[in-house]
Amino acid sequence: MRSLSLLEVDDFENTTTCCEAAGYRRQLDRFETVFITVFWNAILERFNSTSKALQKSEIEKRCAAYINTFNKYDFLTNLILLSPEEITQKDNKLQEFYNDDLEKSFACECVNFRAYLQSINKNIDGVIELLILLCDNNLDTVFPNVDIALRILLYMVITNCSAERSFSTLKRVKNYLRVSIEGDKLNLLSLLAIETELVNKMDFDAIIDDIFNPQNTQKADEY
Repeated sequence: MRSLSLLEVDDFENTTTCCEAAGYRRQLDRFETVFITVFWNAILERFNSTSKALQKSEIEKRCAAYINTFNKYDFLTNLILLSPEEITQKDNKLQEFYNDDLEKSFACECVNFRAYLQSINKNIDGVIELLILLCDNNLDTVFPNVDIALRILLYMVITNCSAERSFSTLKRVKNYLRVSIEGDKLNLLSLLAIETELVNKMDFDAIIDDIFNPQNTQKADEY
């Protein structure tokens, strides 16, 4: 209020700015504005505290889930450092958890894969490099269960977002240049944005030629 009052009578400001400052000051000086500010401040403060408490609980759950996932898979990146007995023990736990995806031979495969890693004497850092090693050397058929376990970990949908963050495609598609787009067109644009990799491989010239082919146009006119 004090800043607006000073701005209102500032001789160095133009008339438009002084008038706007005076208007804002009068609006803020009204009883309704003061009442709403005090009223909503009390309510929103409680909402904010509740939201923080809920988010903290959610973050703790996610942290526990991440630790649980890491504990299941950590041995795959440390095969060389573990003994065959330790590998077998950890493999059996993971195989029991994914019993529909991993076969009983998973433990034996991991022990053999450990021997292979020792023989090539190559520094492998991380799950992605392990999977690349399998694919580049056509070892996915030799160690199929190891390949499946690595792909399960890499394809696992682990989201990390909160109420204040959004990675929605809609925000990238509907910007200030497309505010008047209808729902159907917006859905199609979102689909194109999501399937960017597939769209980039499409031959649009052939599609356009097919759409505007005289024979197709004639058939459409008949219908």
